[in-house]
Amino acid sequence: MAWVLACLSLLRFCCFLGFALTVSLSLVPPNKHPALHQPLILRVSKGDSVTLPCSCEPCNFTDFHSKWEFWGGHGAPTTLQIIAMRTSSKLNVRELGSKFSVTHQRNSQSLLVIKNVRINDTGTYICTMTTRVPPPTYIFKGYGTRLEVYGKNHFIVNL
Repeated sequence: MAWVLACLSLLRFCCFLGFALTVSLSLVPPNKHPALHQPLILRVSKGDSVTLPCSCEPCNFTDFHSKWEFWGGHGAPTTLQIIAMRTSSKLNVRELGSKFSVTHQRNSQSLLVIKNVRINDTGTYICTMTTRVPPPTYIFKGYGTRLEVYGKNHFIVNL
């Protein structure tokens, strides 16, 4: 609330000096701003399939695009690679053989499915959502999900 008072004080001061100002204040609570949510870490065994969710809350997009990028580990390229993009009607994938698939849910959620996970699939998967309908264009980028792939005989112990 202090920032609102500071803005109003600045506005009064500028008007006193004769400046014309256009101010747009949004009093929406910080926890209500749209943001992408992705789990921080997912662990999976080699050979399994995994679904990585990405949701925009409190969005209610009727039409959106999603893009999934991969930041590798275990000898994979160290640059961001686009692995899948989806519009409301079309899916584009980086690899043949349908290793990756993306589906959209009505609640502004994009799901990346990775089949037959390999050790070199370990890395961070970053989701980006874009909506242009209605204007203006909004672009939201997630912080990414770290996917950890383990061999079949590997055990995870949480202490």
